[in-house]
Parts: sequence; structure tokens; C-alpha cells
Amino acid sequence: MHQVQRMNTVALMQTKKLHKKDLDMVKKDTYHGFEVVSERVNILDVKIIKASFMQTSDVHKGKKSVNIKRKVHVQVDKEKNLIFVVIDFTLNGMIEGIESPVIEIESSFLLVYSITDCENLTESAYQEFGEVNAVYNVWPYWREYVQNATTRMGLQSLTIPVFKIIKKTEEAKKITTKKASKKKVSKKVKGEEDKEKR
Repeated sequence: MHQVQRMNTVALMQTKKLHKKDLDMVKKDTYHGFEVVSERVNILDVKIIKASFMQTSDVHKGKKSVNIKRKVHVQVDKEKNLIFVVIDFTLNGMIEGIESPVIEIESSFLLVYSITDCENLTESAYQEFGEVNAVYNVWPYWREYVQNATTRMGLQSLTIPVFKIIKKTEEAKKITTKKASKKKVSKKVKGEEDKEKR
């Protein structure tokens, strides 16, 4: 049943005719919720609203590992048809044997979007839009800030990796695996039936 609902959702996205009766068919927690929002928006502004970086005297000791975290906050002004997304990024450079970060880079970005229509959109759809589209939109700005910050600290320039949307791919693999398993079972059953007939 869940797979059928997901297929219905994909069909709705392709037709781009999101009438009220169609939107009622879309589950509130569906992964495609952000796509419904993205069909209706335009980006108006991207700005950095807070930033800081620091390093400790232990920064040159041992091999470093990097950990990146982010928090996404979404607000919607339905009267003005605007979406505000604030994304807080934190990068910690760690060294084995030292508990506290030897490098810490933080920055917060504000993204503003206009939206043509807020009708029938759920809170989860807006949040998914922020988690996926907004993060993807701001990722190059975050990468540039990290590069500049590490250079200004006298360290080797650090380039953070690309932002990958993997949830959809993983879901597709699960569906493919399930289909393959069903085919194997059906073939096995058919083979047994043929043996019985003989």
C-alpha cells in the first residue's frame, strides 16, 4: 500500500496538476513533499547572518577528522507568500586523543523564497523543502566560507564535499530489491508447478 501511494505521488509530480483532490492523496510524511513546494517557489535572497571561527594550539598535532552538522529552521508567511529558511552550520576539526575541537567554524545563512501558492501544503512539506532544497541552494556559500576561514587561520584550505541527496536513491534501491525478490519467488513457484504437471 505504501509503495502504491509513493507511485501515485510521483505521477502527481510529473503531471504538475496539483489540484486539491490530488494533494489529499499525498501522504504528509512522503519524501516528495519538498518537490511540491519547490514547484511553486523562486529564491529571492541568500545572506550570511552570523559567522565565527577559531583554532587551538593543538591544531597541528596528529591527523585531523572533520565533522559537519546543520540545523534547519523554516518559517512561512502565508499572507505575504514568503518562506524564510535559516540554516546553522557547524564544522568541527577533531584530533584523536583530544576531546575538544581543535578547529571550529560556524555560520548561519538566511534564505528567502517567494511562493506562488501556499494552499494545501503541510508543515512537513515546508520542512523537507528546507532540509533538501534550501541546504542545496546554500551549500556553495557554506563551502566558500569554510575555504576562506581555514585560509585566514593560516591552515591549508579545506574544501567540503558536495551535498548529496541520497534518501531517494536508497528508497529506489529498496523498491528494486523487493521487485527482484518477488520475481525470484514467482519463478520458483512456477518451476515447482511445472514439475508437478510432469
